[in-house]
Amino acid sequence: TLVQALAQVKRSVPKFKLIKVGTPIYLKHHRMLHQQIRELNLENEVIFIDHPSQEDLAVFYSMADAFVFPSLFEGFGLPVLEAMACGTPVITSNTSSLPEVAGDAAILVDPYNVDEIAAAMRQVLEDPGLAADLCRRGLARAAQFTWERTARETIAVYENVLNQGKS
Repeated sequence: TLVQALAQVKRSVPKFKLIKVGTPIYLKHHRMLHQQIRELNLENEVIFIDHPSQEDLAVFYSMADAFVFPSLFEGFGLPVLEAMACGTPVITSNTSSLPEVAGDAAILVDPYNVDEIAAAMRQVLEDPGLAADLCRRGLARAAQFTWERTARETIAVYENVLNQGKS
C-alpha cells in the first residue's frame, strides 16, 4: 500500500523519494515489492537501505520529511518512537499497538487504504505547519517513553504477580 500511495503522491509532489530502510524478512515479499515498483515505474523513486547501523538509522529518521509506517501488526511499535525522538513527523497505522504508542503525535491511517495513506503523506509534505506540529508533539510523546520507566513498570508487574501468588 505504501508503494501505491507513493505513486499517487508523486503526481502532485514530484520531488521526493521513498527510502525503504530495513532488512527484508521474506524473500518472496521482497521480490513482489520490487516487481510492484517496476510495474508502477518507480524504480528511480525508491531507495533500499538494508542492514543499517543504529547510527545510520538515526540519520535516516532525522533527514526524512516524514516517517510512514503502515504496519499491519506491531507488538509495540518502537520505530514510531524512534522517528518521533528524531523530530520526524509520523504517519502510522490505526491498528494494533500503534495508536497507543503514537497517541496524538502522529497521523493515524488505515494500513490497507492507499488513498488514506497518500492523503496523509500529501498533508505532511505540503503543510509545513502540520509537519512542525507533528515534530513538536512527537518529541514530547517520545520523551514519555524511557528505558528507566519501562524497567520500573516491568518490576511493578512482577511484584504484583508475586504478591498475588502469596495471597
